[in-house]
Amino acid sequence: MPSRSSLPRYAAGLVVVSVLVAFAAACTGPLPERSTAASGPVYDPSADPLVNPPTLTEPYPFDRPEVVARDDTLVRYMFGDPRTLNPIFAIFWEDYYLSGALFQSLTTRNADMTMVWNQTVVEEAVIADDWMSARVRIRPGLTWHDGKPWTMHDLKFTYDMVASDDVPAAMYKHDVDQIERIDVTSDLTVVFHFKDALVTNMLAMRVPPIPSHIWNNPEELANDPTMWSSEYFNHYAREEVIGSGPYRFVSWTLTDKIVVERWDDFPDEEFRRFGVKGWAPARRISRIGWNQDGSNPFFTDVRVRWAMTHAYDQKRVIRDVAYGVYLETDQLWDKKHMGYNPDVPKYPFDLERAGELLDEAGWLPDPDDGWRYKEINGERVKFSFELEIAQTFADAVKMADIYREDLRSIGVELTLRQFENATHERHLQEHEFQAHADADEVTTDPDQWTIRLHSTSYDNARNYVGYKSQRVDDLLERGRREFDPEARAAIYRELAYVVAEDQPFTMMWNYSEIRAFSKRLRGIEFAPSGVFLFQPTPPPGSDWWTSPGWWTHRDDVTAYASGG
Repeated sequence: MPSRSSLPRYAAGLVVVSVLVAFAAACTGPLPERSTAASGPVYDPSADPLVNPPTLTEPYPFDRPEVVARDDTLVRYMFGDPRTLNPIFAIFWEDYYLSGALFQSLTTRNADMTMVWNQTVVEEAVIADDWMSARVRIRPGLTWHDGKPWTMHDLKFTYDMVASDDVPAAMYKHDVDQIERIDVTSDLTVVFHFKDALVTNMLAMRVPPIPSHIWNNPEELANDPTMWSSEYFNHYAREEVIGSGPYRFVSWTLTDKIVVERWDDFPDEEFRRFGVKGWAPARRISRIGWNQDGSNPFFTDVRVRWAMTHAYDQKRVIRDVAYGVYLETDQLWDKKHMGYNPDVPKYPFDLERAGELLDEAGWLPDPDDGWRYKEINGERVKFSFELEIAQTFADAVKMADIYREDLRSIGVELTLRQFENATHERHLQEHEFQAHADADEVTTDPDQWTIRLHSTSYDNARNYVGYKSQRVDDLLERGRREFDPEARAAIYRELAYVVAEDQPFTMMWNYSEIRAFSKRLRGIEFAPSGVFLFQPTPPPGSDWWTSPGWWTHRDDVTAYASGG
């Protein structure tokens, strides 16, 4: 077992995740004529002298370990509580915030968001030439935070639970569905047998195992086969979380803070990895999803969806909501992504064109009150819809104020509804909404959109809006079977075109990372996922560390995430 001084990654000894909970009342009713006046200045990170100073990215001093402060505290802020710290139930950003710190999986992603083997736990891994199986051996001596052995039986149990119809592990069901069976050949070795030869089979092995000695309790599973509702399972998801990552759980005070501490038994000799500002584009988009499954009278008509995008003033939203920090986007991917297609159909802000499309779709303005109506099954229906968001999505509240104003000017009424995260997620999974605004991280592998776009993902996955396109289904299936990188990129460029043509989503913005850091922090690396949620590169890669003695009046290290 390595000594305390030989553990480099995440040099902070304690991490406190502070929870900022924002509440806003529902907004209804028409607004005055839209205003074009800017509400604030546009922020230009490149002109800010505090942005990206050389000290922020200073590499970890492996040749001078004595200059590193080993017992500092890192404070990260988020805008709401997670629903749970059991990683298989992660859906929202808050759920993922501590996943990588508390749990380990066989595969992870590097700074480029490419799936790679997690060398912390994997000793040997071989994917068969025909891509129909993979043999993985983990390092001996791995344990959970409570000292119990971490074995492949834990992994097999986790995959069985995710695959169960009773367990609401929506994020990972798509991955598990790609696996025909799992053979545990020893405590340390497992063989995955895949249903098909797919270039995405690496993703299918990313599910983070949970400790079977805690969760595989026959009596409790009989009482609560969901592993979600009972007092027993909630205790181990919130009050006594047993993981295997570089940090172990200490405490969780609801709506206040979550505390984790460095686990000095973490089996990685690179454990030492760990006011200025840092800025970089991120690979994360926000979007409005239009429920087109027929449960509402508005959004099954593609002309209406085109109109809704034409009515969205992306430039103004970015200017007034994000002070110009976020980036414009018109498709699923950013400009550096393999699937980016510069020729997708465009729907620029144009209220006149939006009104024409609504006219064509039969939603006509009433000369007396100005609202749009349409006769449906003999009933006069007003175009008045609800936009649902999670209560922690503060940027979407500001966006909705602008969007409501523009929609009102063409006779469409928007009502904003906010819900606690768990309730919001239930509404999405049960398709009990008319429109919703959310954010998605965009990974390097575009197959991630299968669970959001494939018609079979409507049930038990994340195709919340009920999008159906045989052409998109076919492209997604072809994409995961194409191993030539250029041919595969061409498939996803075509997919980007089709989805833009169908407009199941109105893209709101592409995030960028603007974060404030203590001047004592060093070794920061900005990746497409931001500064968190990727596996640090080996030495001499970017390692977070702090130098003692800078600020004698405080002993904490603070990182504040704005707009993420």
